[in-house]
Amino acid sequence: MGRGRCQGLRGKDFGGKRYFQVLLCVVTLLLLAVCYSQVNCGSDKCNYVGTYSTPCCFKFAPLSFGRIQSYYTTSSLCSNPAIIFITKNGKVCTNPNDSWVIDYKNHLDRQSG
Repeated sequence: MGRGRCQGLRGKDFGGKRYFQVLLCVVTLLLLAVCYSQVNCGSDKCNYVGTYSTPCCFKFAPLSFGRIQSYYTTSSLCSNPAIIFITKNGKVCTNPNDSWVIDYKNHLDRQSG
């Protein structure tokens, strides 16, 4: 009796059209999850990945101080520490060890404090 039941489940639940519909839904949901986790700033100067709450930078770019509005530090969960400057045109990842980045941060901190 148990053997017939297993064959029935295999034939109905894991074969044919229903199986492929479920598989398609799972693959679609996985792709959506991956797309949602990508942060795109619309600029080639910004290359970071992560959720909206914890973006991580993988490429750094220089920028002029006049364009900067504010900044924040990436999460400690990121493999690459970075400072993300927010400009009028988007977000730019920068190296926190560069002297100009430290100067810009200090200047912004003095302005806001």
